[in-house]
Amino acid sequence: MVKPVKIHDNNLWDKFVKDCENYFAVLSPGTKIAFFVGETDKNFLLIERKEGNIDSKFNVNSSLNMMETDLFFTVAEEDASELLDDASKLSTFIKEGKLGIFCLVDDVVMAEKGLDTLLNDLGFAPSCAI
Repeated sequence: MVKPVKIHDNNLWDKFVKDCENYFAVLSPGTKIAFFVGETDKNFLLIERKEGNIDSKFNVNSSLNMMETDLFFTVAEEDASELLDDASKLSTFIKEGKLGIFCLVDDVVMAEKGLDTLLNDLGFAPSCAI
């Protein structure tokens, strides 16, 4: 069996989400966040807050209608690899500008879904209404 490329390893992304669960726990059920990895939008982690748990899945060479998410991040492959090694770097990456952040909802919905709290907790002062 061929071992997946590190940044395509769903188990490592599951661990990342678990290690960052305190951030994602503030989200309301039904909220969806994506992390697009690399230069295309074909490789991404999709996180969905459900009632009582947080689901995540890393998708390789797949597609996602970005408008079905509430917020998405973009991250370079080498930076994604670093996040998989140390999830605590997530807030540092935001401060260093290594993560692109795109909100697809207005400020009212951000507050309703807990996205403003998430971004605040990560050290990003949100005001990214479309």
